[in-house]
Amino acid sequence: MLSINSLLSPACVLIHPDAKDKASLIKMMIESLEAAGKTNNTELLLKDVMAREELSPTGLNWECAVPHAHSSALEHTSIASALLDKGIDFNAQDGYPARLIFLIAGPKDQAGLHLKLLSRMARILNDREFRENLMNVSSEKDFISQIKKRED
Repeated sequence: MLSINSLLSPACVLIHPDAKDKASLIKMMIESLEAAGKTNNTELLLKDVMAREELSPTGLNWECAVPHAHSSALEHTSIASALLDKGIDFNAQDGYPARLIFLIAGPKDQAGLHLKLLSRMARILNDREFRENLMNVSSEKDFISQIKKRED
């Protein structure tokens, strides 16, 4: 299985972006995917992710969220992430706003990989020490390093 680390480039890690709400944050994350050459249709990808957000909450507990969608705006499954100073509401069951967000997007023909990544993401985000380590990084490089360390 592909690792989270192998699908997340430093260009798609946003450390303390100035996002005001869920829609603006997701848009920034999608723009990072575009800048990294992962999509050339940010409008379609944004539409698909926001449509998925309307179906059911993607907020996990522990100040984490994993918005995700299948979209024809990408040829391969990709991940973008964000670490926020102040959380944004993703409707998590515990009521806490998300500070640690991972966006997973991929084409419909990679649904199996998509589900495996969602499951893996939920599993590693359940690790309190890992979450705390990620929430205390100061750079994209440190963020990626923490994920690689956890997956190894």
